[in-house]
Amino acid sequence: MMRLPTGIKKVIFPLGILFLFGIIWYGLFKPELEKISKYRSQPTAARSQIESMVRQLNVFNPATAQERAEWVSLEKDLNRRLPRGKQIIELYVQLSTLAEKYELQNFKRRELENSEKSYDNGGINHSGYSIELAFECSYSSLAGFLNGLQNIDRLVEVVNLEITRNLPLVGGRIVLRSYFIP
Repeated sequence: MMRLPTGIKKVIFPLGILFLFGIIWYGLFKPELEKISKYRSQPTAARSQIESMVRQLNVFNPATAQERAEWVSLEKDLNRRLPRGKQIIELYVQLSTLAEKYELQNFKRRELENSEKSYDNGGINHSGYSIELAFECSYSSLAGFLNGLQNIDRLVEVVNLEITRNLPLVGGRIVLRSYFIP
């Protein structure tokens, strides 16, 4: 059997113990210490997030009276253009007034049967229905009426436009879709 010199024993034994402690350190203690440091950093991150929110609150400027008035005006405009409920009578009044202004003759309007549908645009639920308009007029009156449709208080979309030439007037048939919030 071979005997190791005492000088080597003095070096190998402490190195073996250090190696054993190193294995124990990396195997058992290091993962636990990493978890502890992670748990310690969470309150720090939460604290920095809270401090950021407090800074935002400190620099927040409430709306001025003018901004609030603009918001109220925009809300009224939106409610006028996209009303709550069908409100077909108001739309008929606006269309009849426009037809009278541009001298449309034999002006007839009617809601198309089974035309009411629901839509969902970006989370905003709204409904719409179609109205058919029939009339006779001159070309210039037709152009004025179509331009006037852009400026009425309701949100309408021209779905179909048919024009027939009847001398001296043109015959027109327009299908409009009007929207509302149910």
